[in-house]
Amino acid sequence: MKNEQTIKKKFNGRRTILGVVEWSIVIMCVGLVAFIAIFASKKPTPNTSASFFGYETRLVVSGSMDQPNESYYQDKDWSIKRVRAGSLVFIKSTNSISDVKVGDVVTFQYQFDSSQALEVVTHRIISIEPDLSDPDTFWITTHGDNNQEGAVEVITNGNLIGKVVGTSYALGVLYTNVFSNKAVMLVIILTPCLGLIGYEIYKITKIVKEDKDEKKVAGALTKEEEEIYDLEKQLAELKKKKKSKSKSKGGDKK
Repeated sequence: MKNEQTIKKKFNGRRTILGVVEWSIVIMCVGLVAFIAIFASKKPTPNTSASFFGYETRLVVSGSMDQPNESYYQDKDWSIKRVRAGSLVFIKSTNSISDVKVGDVVTFQYQFDSSQALEVVTHRIISIEPDLSDPDTFWITTHGDNNQEGAVEVITNGNLIGKVVGTSYALGVLYTNVFSNKAVMLVIILTPCLGLIGYEIYKITKIVKEDKDEKKVAGALTKEEEEIYDLEKQLAELKKKKKSKSKSKGGDKK
């Protein structure tokens, strides 16, 4: 009796663990599919972004912040340092001066030439000065870490798109080579969905079989159900025999 209870406890424990693992996989798959679907639909580029609850993602294509010299960042408490070309940057949307400070990397709109349209730039703030004629306006000077000394952009807080709070070169490469490919995206989205559907079908089939086994033991099956049950059992045994024969043949050949 004690052995049966111990076995039952172990079985229930394993079942609980498997349930937790299953739901974790489901949540991760759903989250991944949702993230990929939103991400792909927005198509982040240097001039367009994917937005998520007040945050944006943009693709950095220039090397103006790609400073390879590590000594450049020594003794600096900057949260964002080197931004490699091809990276994906995560931006907290803001145009408030209270949200940024010297040393922060920001994304903003800037017109390099009066004959050209505004461009989206991601550079580091090197100074912030108040506009004496307007208390709500501040002059912000930015510089690309990898640009020549003296190459700066002077903007106002009205040009700010947001503050860069994170960067990932790996995600940038992944997006450029995978997420932007519609065929690959379709496979990525469908594979976990089909896997989950297949797993749920397997579970339902297993539950139905266990139910039949219990009814068989209890003698609760109808005559017709009992015949079907016996046939299914015979078929399963035949499949096992066939599988073991094919394995033994394979072993003999070796």
